Amino acid sequence: MLNTLHRGAAATLIIAMTATMAIAGEAYAARRALTPDDIYRMESVSDPQVSPDGQWIAYLVSTSDREADEGRSALWMVSWDGAQQLRLTQPSGSISSPRWSPDGRYLAYLGKPADAAHDADSVHTQVILLDRRGGEPRALTQVSDDISSFAWSPDGKRLAFAMETDGDAPKDADA
Repeated sequence: MLNTLHRGAAATLIIAMTATMAIAGEAYAARRALTPDDIYRMESVSDPQVSPDGQWIAYLVSTSDREADEGRSALWMVSWDGAQQLRLTQPSGSISSPRWSPDGRYLAYLGKPADAAHDADSVHTQVILLDRRGGEPRALTQVSDDISSFAWSPDGKRLAFAMETDGDAPKDADA
């Protein structure tokens, strides 16, 4: 029943956000015609994830950054009743796939570590962990290729992840 509740909650969130955006868009469009520059003011909501206790929904808010010529996403969390909304991360070009730990204490996502932002081209996508009680996000992995997806083990003590390697042997491997 809890899985059905979670799917229903995610569907409700998406429908409510879509309806709100459509209403706001109609009111905005009634005042003036849509222009190509409006794309930079649009926000999209994606990947809603309901916490195991059903009290919170984590999701991504994505925008387009004109100066950087790239999309950026930020991780947000909203309480089930909508009374509290919290932005958990700054917008970044590398945030995706938020996933709750089975106990609901942690929220993990794919991204590039904040301390590597100065050299973003050479840094690979890692699993980043946020503690719901607060604190800075920290990288859980340190792999040499981009992670494309991950999942928590049922007990929350391990992660499984998928990544594509370039096929070369590691530089420090014995010949």
